[in-house]
Amino acid sequence: APIRLGTRTIGFLNVDSSLPNAYSDADAERLQAFADQAAIAINNADLYSQLNNQTERLEAHVAERTEELEHERAQLNAILDSMTEGVVYAEPVAGKMHVRFVNTALTALTGYEESEWLGAAPAIFAQHNPDGQFMANVALTIVNRLSVQPRWQVETRIVRKDNTAFLANVSAARLVDPEGKLVGLVGVVHDISKEKALAEQRSRFVAHASHELRTPLTNAKTRLYLLKKQPEKTADHLGVLEAVVDNMRELVEDMLDLSRLERNLMTLKAQTTDLVPFVRELVELQRVEAEGKALTLCYEAPTEPVLALVDTKRLSRVITNLIVNAINYTPEGGIITARLVSGLHDSEIGDCAKIEIEDNGIGIAEDNLENVFQPFFRVPSEVQGTGLGLSIAREIVQLHGGDIYVSSALGRGSSFAIILPQLTPETPKLTEAEA
Repeated sequence: APIRLGTRTIGFLNVDSSLPNAYSDADAERLQAFADQAAIAINNADLYSQLNNQTERLEAHVAERTEELEHERAQLNAILDSMTEGVVYAEPVAGKMHVRFVNTALTALTGYEESEWLGAAPAIFAQHNPDGQFMANVALTIVNRLSVQPRWQVETRIVRKDNTAFLANVSAARLVDPEGKLVGLVGVVHDISKEKALAEQRSRFVAHASHELRTPLTNAKTRLYLLKKQPEKTADHLGVLEAVVDNMRELVEDMLDLSRLERNLMTLKAQTTDLVPFVRELVELQRVEAEGKALTLCYEAPTEPVLALVDTKRLSRVITNLIVNAINYTPEGGIITARLVSGLHDSEIGDCAKIEIEDNGIGIAEDNLENVFQPFFRVPSEVQGTGLGLSIAREIVQLHGGDIYVSSALGRGSSFAIILPQLTPETPKLTEAEA
C-alpha cells in the first residue's frame, strides 16, 4: 500500500506471504488504512522536526542578537562613563519618571551613589538634605518643560548629597517612539563652576586693568597740561612723565606675562642650579635697599649644595619680588630673613626644597590672605605697585612643578614659602627639553 503525503508518495507498506491468494480485499483495505495512518504519523514527525529546527534557529538568532545588544549596551555605557559630563536617563513608570541609568560622572558630581539614583524619582533629593526640595523642584520643572517641548536647557545650582553646591548647565531632551509616545528622558549635567569663575576673573582682570591704566594716563595728561602752562618747570614735568611711562610699561609687561602664563604660552629654560649661591646672590642684590631703611637682611642656608631644575631668570624674578615686598612692607628696624631648607618631602611634589622669605612687618589681615595671589590685589598701603607680582610669582612657581604659600598675621609680619622639586641622587635625570 502506498504511503502518501498529499499527492506525493513517500514510500510503500508491503505484507508478503508464500501462500497463493493469502489476502482478501478487506486485508488490502486495512493495509491501506494502516499506510494512511503511517503517513499522518510521518508527516507529524516531519512537522515536529521542522518546528524544532525552526525553534533552534530562532533561539540561536535571539541569542546572537541579545549578545549584539549587550555588546552595544556595554559600548554605550563605556562611552557614557568616559564622559566628563553627568548623564541620567529616566523612563515613565505608572505616570512618574524613574531613573534607569546614571554614568560615573554624575555620581561623582552629585555625591549620590548609582544605587540611590536607580529607580528613584525626583524626591531622592528631598530625602537627604535641607536644600533637597529645591533640587526636587528643579527636576520636576525639567520634566514638566519636556512635556510641552522636545528639549530644554537651563543654568541652575545643584546641591550635592553633602549639601555643597555647584553651578551647572543642564540639557535635557525627551525620547519618543515612531508613534510619538514618550519612552524616556535624557539629561546631561555640565559643571560650569570653573568656567563661570574664570569668566568672572577675566571680567575683574579687564576692569582692574582699565582702572590701573586710566590712573597713569590721567597723570600723564595732567602733566602735559602743566607742561604747557609752566614751561619754566619743563624738567620737573618731564621727570614725572618719564616715571608715569615707566610704570605703565611695567604694568603692561606684567599683564602680558600673566596672560602668557595663564594660557600656558610661557616656557621655561630650566637648568640644574645650586639654590644656595643662587638665592644668596639675590639677597645680596637687595642688601643696600634694606640697609637704606635700617632693616636687617639675613640669609640662612645649608652648607651643602641644594640642586633644583629651574629657570634662573624666571625664578630670580619671583624671589626678588618677595624680598622687595618684604622691604617695602617692613618698618625701619625690622628683620627680613631669607631661608633655604632642603631635604623636605611633599605628598604631591615629592622630594623638595623650600625658599622662605620672612619678615616682621605690617602683615596681612586674615580676610585678605586668600586674595594675595589674585591679579591686581594689593593690601591697603601707600606702597606703589601693579598688584600683579604675586599672581605672576605663583604661576611661575607652579610652572616649575612647585607651589607657593603665605602665612601672616596683621602687625606680626608675613612669610612666603616657595616649594620646588629638589634633585637628589635618586631623581631621574631630565634634559632641558624635558623640563
